[in-house]
Amino acid sequence: MYETGIGIERDLGRAVKCYRKAAIWGITNIQIKLAELYSNGSETPKNLVEAFKWLMIANRSNGRELDGPLEALASEMSDKEIKKAKRLASEFVPLFRRAAKKRRKPRK
Repeated sequence: MYETGIGIERDLGRAVKCYRKAAIWGITNIQIKLAELYSNGSETPKNLVEAFKWLMIANRSNGRELDGPLEALASEMSDKEIKKAKRLASEFVPLFRRAAKKRRKPRK
């Protein structure tokens, strides 16, 4: 709603915050949308590292469907930025998995 302005005032900054909350739970289509917003940089700060990171994370679930967009994004980035984005993506664990690990701890 914040992205489109339907029913409320349009606010892409708030949209990004909402998308980030959903993306950390592992929702692939939201991760792709978040990457799109970061890569466009229209009305939100452009952040190619974050865009690449979220596309890489989403690509884990999509069976390499996002290789084309990843390559296009990488063409705009330095090697250092790509390396950082890849590191961040490799460290990412969806929130639902982190929550499940906490529940599995044996009781005393």
